[in-house]
Amino acid sequence: MELFHHTPTSGLSYARIVYFYGTSDIRDDNRPITGLDVTQGFTLPENWLPVGAIGSEGAAFYQAEECLSANPEGTVEVRKGDLWSAGKILKWSPTREGDPLDLKIRVEKEGKYQVYATFVHTPRSGKAALSMDGGKETDRVADLFTPYHEMLRNYWYGSYDLTAGDHTLTFLSRGRNDQSPGSEIGIDFVWIRPGD
Repeated sequence: MELFHHTPTSGLSYARIVYFYGTSDIRDDNRPITGLDVTQGFTLPENWLPVGAIGSEGAAFYQAEECLSANPEGTVEVRKGDLWSAGKILKWSPTREGDPLDLKIRVEKEGKYQVYATFVHTPRSGKAALSMDGGKETDRVADLFTPYHEMLRNYWYGSYDLTAGDHTLTFLSRGRNDQSPGSEIGIDFVWIRPGD
C-alpha cells in the first residue's frame, strides 16, 4: 500500500498505509487504530495545484482543459472532482486508434525541456502516445488502464529543444489494454521542466 506525495501533508496518519513486520515479542508505543480511523478517510484540498518541488523543481504546469486548441476526433468533456488539479480533468474518448488531441502550451524561455503528462488511470482507460509540434511520435506509449480505481500518474515523454512561444502537444490514441472495455484518455495537466 502506498501514498504518493513529495511534501509533508498535515493531518495524514501514516499508520493507515504502513505494514509493520516483527517477531511475536515486539511491542510498540503507538495507539491502536480504531474503526473510526479506518472509515473517516481524509479530505483532499479543494482546487489544489501542482507544485514545482524536488523532482519537478522549476517546472511549468498547464491545465489540460485550458490548453485544448481544437475539436478533436471523438468526444471531450471536463469532469470535476477533488482528485484532479484545479478541480477539473480533461476526459477524451477517441473514436478510433490514431485519433489526435492537440494541447497548446506557451514556453516562456528557450531551452531544453523534459516533457511530462499527468494522466488518469481508470478501468476504462486506453493508451496514449505523444508528438511534439507535429514531429515524430514518441516511442513511449502510456497504458492508462488500472483494474480497480482511479489514480494519477506522471509520464515522461522525452527531452525537447523548445523555442520561446507556443507549442503543440499532440496526444495520439493508441488503442487499449486487452483488459479495458474502453480507450478513454484522461489528462489532468501537462508540464515541462528545464534539463536534459
